[in-house]
Amino acid sequence: DLVRSRGLGDVYKRQPLTYDQAKEIRQTAKGIIEIQSSHWQGRGSPMFMRTDTPPFTNVLVRRAMNMAIDRETINRDLYEGKGDPFPFPFAYTKEYDAMYLKPTDPDYPPILKEIYSYNPEKARQLLKEAGYPNGFKTTLLLTSGEVDYASILMEMWAKIGVEVEFMVREIGDKTSMCLGWRHPALVSDTTGPVAVFMVGNSFTGKRYNLSIIDDPVITESLKKVRIAAITDLRQAMREYREMTKYALEQAFHIPDVSGPVSLFYWPWVKNYSGEICVGYDDMTFMQWVWIDQDLKKSMGY
Repeated sequence: DLVRSRGLGDVYKRQPLTYDQAKEIRQTAKGIIEIQSSHWQGRGSPMFMRTDTPPFTNVLVRRAMNMAIDRETINRDLYEGKGDPFPFPFAYTKEYDAMYLKPTDPDYPPILKEIYSYNPEKARQLLKEAGYPNGFKTTLLLTSGEVDYASILMEMWAKIGVEVEFMVREIGDKTSMCLGWRHPALVSDTTGPVAVFMVGNSFTGKRYNLSIIDDPVITESLKKVRIAAITDLRQAMREYREMTKYALEQAFHIPDVSGPVSLFYWPWVKNYSGEICVGYDDMTFMQWVWIDQDLKKSMGY
């Protein structure tokens, strides 16, 4: 199946699997080869809150939505403690270490520790200050595969008076709505790969800017990032890291807890070692992949 047509359609089906899917495959597909990773292309997977749509125009509401999430418990119960409780703006990738603002860093702002720590009492207080003492109702756009995880968040938000209704759509319909900025106040999506961090992804533009952010501080910061990236990528990462302090304080997004992902392939797929692409979206390597039919048959397939 991996190389049947050698077309892009088949290549893009080779997505790393979720934690539970990987468990099932390990138990049933004997002899299969597994590659584990802590992330998928360094992508973050947040909930986006439309900053042009009440109540998410109010930063206090956005902060409250984050304070209501018990990320450590989700990581422990859902991923056996093997996930990343805060993979945002991107899941950690060591080659881009200079751009990451970590909670353990000496210059990590105290206000960020407050916003992204579980504190439902403080969250309710912020909603009251924002003019929503009894909470509010909102809608979340997602696919059927995202419902289980989102249901966990829905229960946590309910404890602070936020009632979330799911709008479940097929991936094509959801993507179309997002591309046209026709999505509701909340939507689950991705930040895109870390390799193009200088673009600004979830903070500017249209495809990944589903919070519809139009912030002059972000705009000016990204100008510095892009200029630096022309000659000094590490300096661009440092500039991005400084921007992150401001962006996280504004709480434009609700970072998801990211579980480890796996990619599987059969031993009879030769000249292949788990590549997703060789360069940014370069799929040409597939033409050199082949199937050892004798080995496949000897393994009972």
